[in-house]
Amino acid sequence: MFDMGEPVRIMDVAKEIIRHLGYTPGPDVEILYTGIRRDERLYEEILTSEEIVIAIRQKKILVSREPQPYPEVFLVEIYGVENTYRTIYHQEIVVK
Repeated sequence: MFDMGEPVRIMDVAKEIIRHLGYTPGPDVEILYTGIRRDERLYEEILTSEEIVIAIRQKKILVSREPQPYPEVFLVEIYGVENTYRTIYHQEIVVK
């Protein structure tokens, strides 16, 4: 995961690009607000509370590690998937 620094406003970025191209935001280039698209988020949660963040040598790069499930819990989930498959397809799972 990269440390991207502080959040920036997209409006500020748009105005800076317009000025960089030699135009004036507003009179020369109109900026339209279109609203949020379906499934678009204004804020994104990067880490869950269970994940562990590990710093490495590179200051702006972080590594996250998800907690590993207990083997018993994992096996219960696998058996659940197996039983669902049998119920839906009326077939046994073949192990090769």
